[in-house]
Amino acid sequence: MVGVLNDWNPQPRFFDVVNSGGFSTGVEDVFLPFQRAIAVGLPNDGNTNCNAVPTESGFVGLQHSACVWIAYMAELDDATAVTAYKQYLDGYAHDAQQSGRFGWAPNNRLRDLPAWLDNQHVVPSDTKVSLLVALGLLLACLVNTAGLLLAKFLRRSSEIGVRRALGAPRLAIYAQFLTEAGIIGLAGGVLGLLLTGVGVVSVSWVLPKDIAALARIDFSLLALTLLVAVIATTLAGLYPTFRASRVQPAWQLKSN
Repeated sequence: MVGVLNDWNPQPRFFDVVNSGGFSTGVEDVFLPFQRAIAVGLPNDGNTNCNAVPTESGFVGLQHSACVWIAYMAELDDATAVTAYKQYLDGYAHDAQQSGRFGWAPNNRLRDLPAWLDNQHVVPSDTKVSLLVALGLLLACLVNTAGLLLAKFLRRSSEIGVRRALGAPRLAIYAQFLTEAGIIGLAGGVLGLLLTGVGVVSVSWVLPKDIAALARIDFSLLALTLLVAVIATTLAGLYPTFRASRVQPAWQLKSN
């Protein structure tokens, strides 16, 4: 027994992308030291790519072959470590080629974890399309919100004119309508959270089950969503509020 891990179930499962596709509901029970696994001749399971059939069987044959049968990741803390490790890989590949073990030119590439997952196409493309659709919908909603707020505020030009004639400063008008825009955003955010709950329950209808299983309610994210809704609506209300604060009281009083 080397040690005991705490609860550890990373998703996507970056260390087992080839076998599980990156997502799995199962959890490993035991991790065995690599050298110990070789010593006891533990059968290996997974993807093995060989340029030539090994002349020996088992781990011994794999170790003496040019097969790709094991993948590992290295923790590199800074750019200097990355450069040194890349030089080590290039040197190893060059020596292996010179000895006749490999018949192809070295083609070493270092990728960080997100780039590795992207290279292996772990996250399906439809999730990216969903993100773009969501961003486009948000932009369209903000444009519509700005138009509706502009119509709503200008329709109250008479009220604004009376308040300005009674001495209300433009800053007070500005603060009032920005507050109203923020309240609208808060109400919309609360409604959006309710719809989000429905979406989390039904996400398995539109996404693969392995990815849908990751969807859950995160309370910190809910708070961030409310904050984004209020800020976005307030920003959308900047121009309508500016137009409303510029209403000339004399024109409004004469017209009424």
